[in-house]
This record gives sequence, C-alpha cells and structure tokens, in this order.
Amino acid sequence: MQPIPHLHDFLTDLPSQIREEIYAAMTLRSVGAEEFVYQQGQVPEFMAQVVDGEVKLCIYSAEGREVTTASFRDGDCFGELGLIDGLPRMTSAVAVVPTQLRVLRASAFNKFYLQYPELARAINLFLGRRVRLLYEFSEEAKSLNLRQRLGRTLCRLAHSHGSKTDEGGIMLATSHEELAKLLGASRQSVSKELKLLERDGRIAIRYNKLLIVDLAPLEEEYTALISIDSIAASYE
Repeated sequence: MQPIPHLHDFLTDLPSQIREEIYAAMTLRSVGAEEFVYQQGQVPEFMAQVVDGEVKLCIYSAEGREVTTASFRDGDCFGELGLIDGLPRMTSAVAVVPTQLRVLRASAFNKFYLQYPELARAINLFLGRRVRLLYEFSEEAKSLNLRQRLGRTLCRLAHSHGSKTDEGGIMLATSHEELAKLLGASRQSVSKELKLLERDGRIAIRYNKLLIVDLAPLEEEYTALISIDSIAASYE
C-alpha cells in the first residue's frame, strides 16, 4: 500500500504566494464534536480545510443508519466538489472532535480557480487520486468478503491514523462501531471478524483501540487481493 502525503490536500503544495493569498481570503470556523459542517442535499456555498481536529463525511439511510465515506485530518480539504459542479451536497460533513476549519466561500473559490492555473492543476491531481480511491473501494465491495475489506481498511488506517508503539506495532484509536460505519456492516459482524484476526495474531483488541501487531504481513495478505495499486493518506 503506497502512502501519499497530502492525498486530501490541494492547498499546501501550491506556490507560496498563491497559497497565502487563498489563506488570506479564508475565514476560521470552530465546530463542536458531532456538529454538522454541512448536510446532505444543501446548496454548496463553501469548501473547507481542516486546521485542527477531524471531520467525517457520511450518508444516512432512510432508517437513520450512518455510513462513513471518508475521514479528514489536519490539512485535508473537503467540500470543493459542489463548488465545481454546482450540485447539492452528496454527503453530510460532521466534526468527530472539536475542530477548527479554514472556510473559503464559493465566490472566492471561483475567482482563484479562474485566476490561477496552478490551482486547477492541483485540484485535477487531487480529484484524480480521489477517483483512484473510489474505484478501489468499488472493486473491494464487488470482489471481497467482509474480513478482506476489513483487513484492507486496517492497513489504510495504519498509515493515516496509526501511531507507532515502542514494540514496533501500530495503535489505532478506533472503535468497532466506527469500523462498522466505514465498512457499511453491522457492529456484530465487524467484531466477529476482529476477533478472528486477533486469534490469528494479526491484531490485539484494546478498549476503543486496536493494536496492529505487525503491519507488513497484514499488508502482504490483504493489499494484493485486487489488481489495483492501493494508496493511503499519510500524515507523517
């Protein structure tokens, strides 16, 4: 699995003069834990970049069941698609923890998008990588069982959300419920598969945490299950 820095960030690597001009046009917004940044179906009026905290994108079924489609950390950008195509929000954006955002209004985004070809190229790269991820997720959903999808999800989270332990493992601060929302599965099914992975010595289950004992064999077992080269966000 190939970790990619700034996978979800098209602002940081812009030329400094352009980046600072865009930042100067952005306003800071604080969002409380579990508070909506925007909701599915709303008219898109802004995009945002996470300064500190975490935001998840999710959809809700008619029965109120939540499925998490993405998770964004410091530096990550989201909400730009609606500014490009003008269509209503496809997902809801919710702060996972108290979060601070930089917000860019649609009028300013459009001005910079037309003014600076560098921004358009950065967004093209950014969206191209998103398409790769979505295609990968689609292939997983069509071809793999729950345990295989869980294994690949743990590998991705190890790169994007994991912290290394003194023993050489990787600790994930994630619950069974959060994994179930990412996988669109029941908590009970995910817990069962996690216990099987623990039995096989791949992970150790902690309270609201998971320890990946050794990432290399986990990636060797699960990342080659589909022919697409797998990518993951890296924040190192």
